[in-house]
Amino acid sequence: MVIIYGLMQPLEAVGKRITTRNDSSRRLKIKAYSVVDQAVYPQCAWTSSRVHGHCQRCLADCPCLGQPVTLEIEVGRFKCVNRHCPQRIFCEQIDILAAPKQRRTLRLSKNSVLAWLRPGRGAAASCLGAHLGIRISGSTVLRELLAPVTAPAIDWH
Repeated sequence: MVIIYGLMQPLEAVGKRITTRNDSSRRLKIKAYSVVDQAVYPQCAWTSSRVHGHCQRCLADCPCLGQPVTLEIEVGRFKCVNRHCPQRIFCEQIDILAAPKQRRTLRLSKNSVLAWLRPGRGAAASCLGAHLGIRISGSTVLRELLAPVTAPAIDWH
């Protein structure tokens, strides 16, 4: 098992374990697999342990020593056991790390928004983000500022 301090706690909170880390390129890639054997479908709130398969979610995370970080997380796909549910297959949720369909971790989104809120706005925030190793456009930050908070965040520090 690979140990990466500061990242193990949030991954374990959603039932993931780090398998490998690869820092051979200009990006640190961390792969994690799922140890979850059941999941709750958010639409009907039924718990299912009927595994249908797995898929990968790639999330950008906060940089480490100026190097961008990508999390490749295996997410379980389950069959809903509720016969009346309109959707039969669903993916397990990792709301503590990222909202559904989002490609950034919540902490990267939070840091991007904090950079945008600094005095000077656009150019200064872009400069600060580039200095910190965060690549983000002004429109993305604006979208994140205006988006409602949908997932509970944990303190990763």
